[in-house]
Amino acid sequence: MVDVIVLHAVYEDPTVQDSINRNELITITAKVRGFLMEVTQRGSAIAEDLRFLDAVSDTIGILFEAKAKSIYERKQTIGASH
Repeated sequence: MVDVIVLHAVYEDPTVQDSINRNELITITAKVRGFLMEVTQRGSAIAEDLRFLDAVSDTIGILFEAKAKSIYERKQTIGASH
């Protein structure tokens, strides 16, 4: 998860922002977010990681897209297993 947070920090810096593709950052964030959602338990350290990731994602304006994408991918995974 630290790598994703570093990518968020790079994306937020206007001097290097062009080196990060917004759509790829959203995809990576959604995948990490989806994984954290699956393995977290209320009050756990992973739940704190998820809240932190959401806060950082919100700061750079990609939280909505990342949430939507992680929900969509989760539905696709569930649908494929049935």
